Amino acid sequence: GWLLGAAWFLGMMSHPVQGGIVNSLGHAVGGRNFETSDNSRNNHLAAWLILGEGFQNNHHRYPGSASFSYHLHEVDLGYGACVLLEKLGLATIQRDYLIPRPPREQTVGAQARPGAPG
Repeated sequence: GWLLGAAWFLGMMSHPVQGGIVNSLGHAVGGRNFETSDNSRNNHLAAWLILGEGFQNNHHRYPGSASFSYHLHEVDLGYGACVLLEKLGLATIQRDYLIPRPPREQTVGAQARPGAPG
């Protein structure tokens, strides 16, 4: 019981800090994968600190997606937690809303590597 209570308390106390990180770093500093009508950015530091929430530009382009990553190098730990919960039967990911991968990243291994014959 006390561990669950401590986790809840820490979550409630850290929520304003997380929001501040997302709203400052995720809307001011970083790259953009998509042209959107706002100032959203993708910030890798914020993404690591807040389990993927730092990829705000991706999120603003695909707001219904459980995953915030677009490129393979964009690590979304929160989506990893969602996948784990789904495997445990505790959640269902709506795959129709997931961010699509860029065309060249959809077929890993199917493309020629630099310097490879062919």
